Amino acid sequence: MKHCPHCGKEVRVDQDLCLNCGRYINRTNTQFTDKKTISFLLCLFGGFFGLHYFYEGNYKKGILYLLTAGIFMFGYIIDVFKYGIRLLKKDAGNSAKNYDINVKFKECSVQNPYVNAVPYYIYQDAYTTRKQKNTPKDYVVFDTETTGLEPEIDKVIEISAIKYINNQRVDTFSCLVDPKVKIDPFITELTGIKQSDLNGKQTIDKVLPLFFDFIGDLTLIAHNAPYDIKMLACECYRNNLSLCDNKIIDTVTLAKKIIPKEKIKDYKLETLKQYFGLNNRSHRALDDCETCAYIYQLYLKAGKSKSILIIDEETGEVLN
Repeated sequence: MKHCPHCGKEVRVDQDLCLNCGRYINRTNTQFTDKKTISFLLCLFGGFFGLHYFYEGNYKKGILYLLTAGIFMFGYIIDVFKYGIRLLKKDAGNSAKNYDINVKFKECSVQNPYVNAVPYYIYQDAYTTRKQKNTPKDYVVFDTETTGLEPEIDKVIEISAIKYINNQRVDTFSCLVDPKVKIDPFITELTGIKQSDLNGKQTIDKVLPLFFDFIGDLTLIAHNAPYDIKMLACECYRNNLSLCDNKIIDTVTLAKKIIPKEKIKDYKLETLKQYFGLNNRSHRALDDCETCAYIYQLYLKAGKSKSILIIDEETGEVLN
């Protein structure tokens, strides 16, 4: 290991870029500027595909941008401005030196979000070891809203659950959670949850024990269950809590069994909600629980007759 001369953090011997401060190690100003120019051009013309992150060695972020078109363009636009300003700042400094002008810039540290990421082995089997095939009549439907799409670095901002006994709703759990980080404006636009709604709320280390008490040993039902249970596994790891051992069922799998793919664009919860004609809000945990419960109970009904459900496309009414 060696130390970055700019911020003092330890880096690998073969590493040229410090992921803590974003600066290059043992490079001349010309080399540094050239690298910044290349990074900016790759960001500008290939940012949708994360080329600038691949170039800088941040492969995980690069793959994320590749799969999400630059996180749905939002992240790409921010990166273009960020990389452009960084390039202009460096060029301005070089020009000032040529004309003997004293220019001072405020130092800033670019924190790599993956420095404190939860190790993969913590959450990789969280779903597969809990997956259940039989469909009970006593269960808890749950959903989370989060600061992003990566359980290893993102945080829960809302968790809700509905308890069913013999397929009858008997109790509800719902909590907003203060993640102790600033949430992205995109998340606010998506969920309607504002930063002010979360500030001062209970933190996840206080909320999770309450949630685990609520669910008891009942089977958990969730839409895209692998993501939600992995998120809980990561939050437990960060807060020195034990993850619950409850079995879990994914309603994405169930929806694919009862709704022919020719009848629906995809099996996202938003699409299914519209398909069934439900008026629940999207991307709010409690409303998503109700939509998820509707899908699960339809599957139970279909299981009795061993048939595929026929749904009226205009009203969402189950016709058989």
